[in-house]
Amino acid sequence: MQGGPLSPLLANIALHGLEAHIRTRFPRSGSRGFQSLNVIVYGDDLVILHEDHTIIQRCQDEVTTWLHTMGLTLKPSKTRITHTPEMEPEKPGFDFLGFHIQQYPAGKTRSGRDCRGRLHGFRTSITPSPTVIQRHVDALRQTIARHKHAEQERLIQALNPQIRGWSQYKWLRVVPIDLTSYHM
Repeated sequence: MQGGPLSPLLANIALHGLEAHIRTRFPRSGSRGFQSLNVIVYGDDLVILHEDHTIIQRCQDEVTTWLHTMGLTLKPSKTRITHTPEMEPEKPGFDFLGFHIQQYPAGKTRSGRDCRGRLHGFRTSITPSPTVIQRHVDALRQTIARHKHAEQERLIQALNPQIRGWSQYKWLRVVPIDLTSYHM
């Protein structure tokens, strides 16, 4: 069922309640200055955003126990905790649903702002991930190879829908969002 049209729906049904469970276990605490967790679930993909590394680690443990009650586990090769703006031994930022999300330090004229107009000190960049770009380039190469002996007009007719679809889906659907520093 993986990759089928029902796969995200079935995963959303199975993971229904995870977001509410995480929010009740880690409520917003204005007195301590911590913001609430941002939980994004789509199909079997999950991203948890927060500014504190220890809360993310505790949240990962909570997600693991919640999934264990259903007989599910987090895939270790896909699960990682990363800091989006800083360089670590591995690449900063993360890939989610075909996009690479990363933050860069920014000055006061280019920095993002919170809901009260205060500067974040960084700018969020959301671009197509390198693996998705390579997959698209490979598909274009295959189309060109199939039309090697065709007329130029036929090649252009074959390439136009692929290029148009890529540009409409990958670039026009990107919505800028404010992200905090850590994710799972």
